[in-house]
Amino acid sequence: MRRQLLIFTIGILIVPNVLAQSSPSEQVQVSPPSVRRAEPPPASASAEELVKQGDTLRAEKAYLDALDYYRAAVKKKPDSPQTYNRAGIAELSMQRFREAGKDFEHARSRGRRLSSI
Repeated sequence: MRRQLLIFTIGILIVPNVLAQSSPSEQVQVSPPSVRRAEPPPASASAEELVKQGDTLRAEKAYLDALDYYRAAVKKKPDSPQTYNRAGIAELSMQRFREAGKDFEHARSRGRRLSSI
């Protein structure tokens, strides 16, 4: 009887701890919020310079900063499908799928418009 009680007590102490352990597939890695690393895009820069700096930032995985530069380039040259495409890639890299889709749609429509000229 004592032996059964001892086994039961040990079981009660061990089972919750074993069940509380989660497998690696259940663990979620949470990344810190993205932090801006670059200066805001200069107003005096050309669209090409802004795109080039955006490409550099995207290569460094500074996606938010790259997106700022691409958006500034789009304001200066709104009919550039390449810039919208680059912005879409940056959005995809941040898993902003809806925004990326909008950028890709803009790139597609701008490209179609240019090909008909």
